[in-house]
Amino acid sequence: MVRGSRVNGFKGVADIGANPAGVIGSAIIGLENAGGANGRPVGGSNRALRGQEAGLHGRAACYAPGMQRYAVITGKLPREIVLLKGLPCVWSKCTFCDYIADNTADADWIERVADEELAKVTGRFGRLEVINSGSIQELTDPVRRQIRDLLGRLGIGDFICESYWAYRKQWDATRAFFGVPTRIKLGVETFDAGIRNGVLNKAMVFDGPEDVARLTDTICLLVGVRGQTRDMVRRDIDILLTHFTYGCVNLFSANSRSSALMDDELKAWFAEEYAELEQHPHIEVLWENTAFGVGELPILNGG
Repeated sequence: MVRGSRVNGFKGVADIGANPAGVIGSAIIGLENAGGANGRPVGGSNRALRGQEAGLHGRAACYAPGMQRYAVITGKLPREIVLLKGLPCVWSKCTFCDYIADNTADADWIERVADEELAKVTGRFGRLEVINSGSIQELTDPVRRQIRDLLGRLGIGDFICESYWAYRKQWDATRAFFGVPTRIKLGVETFDAGIRNGVLNKAMVFDGPEDVARLTDTICLLVGVRGQTRDMVRRDIDILLTHFTYGCVNLFSANSRSSALMDDELKAWFAEEYAELEQHPHIEVLWENTAFGVGELPILNGG
C-alpha cells in the first residue's frame, strides 16, 4: 500500500516495498493516497506526427495521426522504443511533468494500446526500451507478461524501462520478472536536493549519488530549470560520468507546466559547454523531449 509521508517539509510518497511473492503488483493500489490519479482518458492529438523510424535527432520516414508510440533509434545504443499507456503515476505531483495526461485507469485501453504497439516490435537490434508516463510497475499485469513473452520470443537480450524512486525495493523483482538483463532508468533530474525536491517536487530523498548507483546504473538528468546554476549542472554531469554507466540528459522542453520553470539561457550555455557529450557512447542528450521519436511530435513543413 502506498502511504503519504512528510519528507523535509513536503508531502512525499513512502517506499513501495517488494512484493513478497516476487511478482510485481499493480500500482493502482493506494493511488487515492498518492494523489493526482484521476484516470480520465485523454483524447488523441489532431496534429500530423513524424513517423516511426528516426535517429536521435533524425527526421522520420513517414507520418501518422495521433500519438506516436513506436520508433526505431538508429544512433547510440540502437534499439526499438515503445511508448505505452499506463495506470496513473503513483506520485503525479512533479511540477514540471505533464506526461501523466497520457495515463488512464482503464485497463482495457492500456491493453489495447499495448497489443497494437508491441506488435510492431521486430527484435532487429536485440534491444528494446518500453516507457510509459510513469513507471514500469504501472503497466497492468497482462501487459508486463506480454512484454516478457515478447522478449523471449524475439530473442531480445537487453531491456530498458523506467521506474520512480519509491519503487526501488521492487527493482530486483522487476529485473527477475522479465528474465533478461533489464536496465531501469531513474529520473533523478538533479542531485541538488533543493531543486529536485523544492522546485521540481520529485519527493526523492537520498544521502548521495552512491545510494542511487547501488540500485541502478542508468539515470536521467534535467537541464534548464529556473534556480539551477551552472555549477549545479557541472556537478550533475560530473556525477553522471563518475558514478553511472548510462545516462540521458534532457533539455527542459516547453510544455503545459514549463512557463514559470524554464531557463532558456542555461539551456543555451549547456549546449555550448557540453557539446562533447554527443560523442559519449552511453550518454544521450535530448534537445527536445520527442527526440527519441515517440510522443506528440511536431508537424514537419513540406510533408
